[in-house]
Amino acid sequence: MPTNAEQADRDAMLRTRDEGSIRIITMNGTRMNALSHRLRTQLFEALCTAAAAPTVAAILLAADGPAWCAGADLKEMDSPESEAYPSLQGAIFDLFARMDKPVIAVIAGMALGGGLELALGCHYRLATPGAMVGLPEVTLGLIPGAGGTQHLPRAVGLEEAAKLILSGQPWRADSLADKGLFDAMLASDGDPVPEAIRFAQKLPHGERPPLLRDRSINHPDVDSFLAGLRAGYELNPHCTTGHLPAVACLHAAATLPYA
Repeated sequence: MPTNAEQADRDAMLRTRDEGSIRIITMNGTRMNALSHRLRTQLFEALCTAAAAPTVAAILLAADGPAWCAGADLKEMDSPESEAYPSLQGAIFDLFARMDKPVIAVIAGMALGGGLELALGCHYRLATPGAMVGLPEVTLGLIPGAGGTQHLPRAVGLEEAAKLILSGQPWRADSLADKGLFDAMLASDGDPVPEAIRFAQKLPHGERPPLLRDRSINHPDVDSFLAGLRAGYELNPHCTTGHLPAVACLHAAATLPYA
């Protein structure tokens, strides 16, 4: 019979350690680090603990395995667990907005769907060159449901965001190196944590860390650009039930306040 401590270790979906004043939270619950209710709960608790720790100046969010975070746990779709507290768009992103310590997504492997949305909610994003990022929801007839349609155009601009969201395809991180999605590209596809620690150590102290939600979206003709996309998908026999709602969400992102 396992002890309580042994059972807790078996149930852990992440581990934490400190490197000086840098708290490193590593997701390692499954190979794909899907955002199950259990992972979201443990992540939220670990972030709250780090936010309250006086010795912690910055937080790295890293991962083991082939995926940094592959998005929603499909086994929980349409179940109470998928909407249970804490959610990304609610509890976790609201926590980021209240924090005075930066949370830095350290992306190696895949960050797809809700995984990329988690990274977009963080204050900073770092990626290895071969990391793969994407929002595949439209290929399933859905839309990015945790702020992706609102955060991504604030990171890369409306037109680049439309390409990524409406294609539903994963992109190599280095193909987006100059688009504003990443605050730094890491030097190699090896262990990203040491380089990420050096990045975190150079960040200013005492300033509220930046959030994508506070950026504006600038485009010379939002209505014409999105009307052209909308017309194209209305005539496209391969259009899924996700494409037109995604275009509508991009229009909202570009014309309405974030809230």
